[in-house]
Amino acid sequence: MLDFIDFIAKYPKHPLAGNAQYWIGEAYWAQRDYRQAVLEFEKVFEHGPGKTPDALVKIGLCYVRLSDMARAQQAWQRVVREYPKSEAAAMAQSLMVTHAAARR
Repeated sequence: MLDFIDFIAKYPKHPLAGNAQYWIGEAYWAQRDYRQAVLEFEKVFEHGPGKTPDALVKIGLCYVRLSDMARAQQAWQRVVREYPKSEAAAMAQSLMVTHAAARR
């Protein structure tokens, strides 16, 4: 994770800075630190749209783990609305259906 942090510090405008930031979020996700993962995934937005749809899907998953289904649904709805043709939008649609059914 430190390599990604160093990369972003040295090259904040690099086309892959968003990817590096995304993987920082993934590292916190893997450690089950979902609150910090949300913060790190949100920083992906600062680096352009490249990894934003994927980050929004993961933000939603973090909120599921934090038992905040309303925020999870909001993140997934944003992916579908703003990136409708992306693979992340298809994943978000599926997650919304799955988690809506689980709440019944």
